[in-house]
Amino acid sequence: MLNDKGYQRRSAMLLGVVLLSIALFFAQVSLAFPPPRPSGPGFHPGYRPPPPSRPPVPHGRVVPHLPVGFTAFMVGRALYYSFEGSYYRQAPNGYVVVANPGPGVPQQSVTTNGAIRVVAKALNVRTGPGVQNPIVLTVYANTVLPVVTRIPGWLYVQLPKGGFGWVAETYTVPY
Repeated sequence: MLNDKGYQRRSAMLLGVVLLSIALFFAQVSLAFPPPRPSGPGFHPGYRPPPPSRPPVPHGRVVPHLPVGFTAFMVGRALYYSFEGSYYRQAPNGYVVVANPGPGVPQQSVTTNGAIRVVAKALNVRTGPGVQNPIVLTVYANTVLPVVTRIPGWLYVQLPKGGFGWVAETYTVPY
């Protein structure tokens, strides 16, 4: 009887029907009891919490460039930069991390959106705000540059090939 082909075929069919029944049962159960959705006060569908912020960089450390999204601000006649609780000053070989320059200083970075168009025939891009800083590139009329941040009279922009630099605001218009 175990070698009977008909018996084997019926056993295989019975096993297939049992497995199909079990699968359908679990499909119906999962439709009847969907997983719980978060709800309640403070829940907003599609909300993703912001990524955790980085710890402040130790004072005295020199970094080669500023992080994307930094804020530039003046304290007296001194230019400072900040990002996520760390403060920077320009140094000959990059940017040195310094202590908070005082009360009323921005505590978080703010990225300024927008772009500018160069209206001068040629405009020097510098390593820092001010004509005393070295020129790193010259951009020409009608060049459009995304603005990262601004201080009075100067704009920190992203350059066409991906670098960053400062341009005098006088020779630009909003784009």
